[in-house]
Amino acid sequence: MNASAAEQFNSVAQAYATSAVHAQGPDLPWLVTALEAVDTWSVLDVGTGAGHASLAVAPSVRQVTAIDIADRMLATAARLASERSIANVTFRQASVAELPFASGTFDGAFTRYSAHHWPNSAHSVGETARVLRPGAPFVLIDTISPEDAALGTYINALELLRDPSHVQNPTLIKWQGDLECAGFVVESVRKWQIDLVTLEWLRRAATIEWRAAACRHLLSEAPPAARAAFTIAGDGESFQLPCALIKARRA
Repeated sequence: MNASAAEQFNSVAQAYATSAVHAQGPDLPWLVTALEAVDTWSVLDVGTGAGHASLAVAPSVRQVTAIDIADRMLATAARLASERSIANVTFRQASVAELPFASGTFDGAFTRYSAHHWPNSAHSVGETARVLRPGAPFVLIDTISPEDAALGTYINALELLRDPSHVQNPTLIKWQGDLECAGFVVESVRKWQIDLVTLEWLRRAATIEWRAAACRHLLSEAPPAARAAFTIAGDGESFQLPCALIKARRA
């Protein structure tokens, strides 16, 4: 994440604490299963946001270190941990571009709905690989772009209008390439769609009005291919985003 992401998410931390997409979702138990952690492990949450992934994983491991660049997000996550009496998560302000840990520190790592804010996905995946011991798993969960270039341009334009700190929803092929170049072996991929109500989606990011209006217009006037790919309903009242859970292992 970059400085603009920190500014954006500091302003909306509480919204992400209660967002159904982030606080719930079938991918939280999928994450725990895919990580295959044991109770002696120390694991890293890369871009924890409001901490939902860390809190889901915490009962399965000895220690979770959760990093984020936005200090108010970290404070929100720490509050949720305290409310749930979860004491084995440490929250630390740090950037995925330069992880402040020695090589081989962690037994596993994961990231959930953060990676589309990474300015350089290949570099950040490489940093994650560096801090993992050989054989450690890495579970990446995020929204993705379709492989079709025009559809990818459409959805990334929509995301960027809504939130200027958005960088890119990479394609699944791009993520797999980044992981393999960093020394990971991709073991499995799971894909699904998340349902979004447009007004809630815009409110969660506190999108300013001209940007929100542009998003609504882009959805309501979507070409047929985009309308079908993202299941855009009516005049754009709701739509779906494709997501993937990628399980990889450090060679």
